[in-house]
Amino acid sequence: MDGRRSRQTKSKDQPTANGTEAKYDPVNDGEPHLQDVTDAKLLRKLEAQEMARQAAQIKMRKLRKQAIAQATKEAKKQQAIMAAEERRKRREEMKIIKQQEKIKRIQHIRMEKELRAQQALEAKRKKKEAAANLKMLEADKRNKEREIRKLQSVIQKQEQERYRLDMEKERRRQHMILMKAVEARMKAEVRNYSLHFDLPTSFFFFF
Repeated sequence: MDGRRSRQTKSKDQPTANGTEAKYDPVNDGEPHLQDVTDAKLLRKLEAQEMARQAAQIKMRKLRKQAIAQATKEAKKQQAIMAAEERRKRREEMKIIKQQEKIKRIQHIRMEKELRAQQALEAKRKKKEAAANLKMLEADKRNKEREIRKLQSVIQKQEQERYRLDMEKERRRQHMILMKAVEARMKAEVRNYSLHFDLPTSFFFFF
């Protein structure tokens, strides 16, 4: 009895299922009232569970939003990092391309300088070779002219000697002709004289 009275005392001011306070009714005190109390507890438990479920859902949605926001932030961060890396790569590529172009220009300039130097050396060598060839040709020409002069001198001397010999021969021939003519004339004169004076011919040749 004391236990039931105590339970009745505790539960007389408990709210009902519709939210109103349950009035203690000593007439209707009994098992049905206990059922109501049990239902009320169960209802409060269910409501607490529902509220906890809703709170958990809200928390999950909040966590999901935070996760999405974090993922979006991370994605943007990654995109920014990738974009920065891409820009860095492009800068590095442009730097490499510029360095390669610079190296090509330097190599081209060096090749042009080497080509000009080689051409200058080749021109100098050809000029020197041409000068040497000209010198050799001039020396050869002088030698040939010297040989020609020597040959001409020899030929001239030979011609002069031949002319002298011819003149000497002609002089001797003329002399012989002259001597023969003189002799013939003398003989004719002697003959005429001998005939004129009736003298022998040997008389004139005696002396």
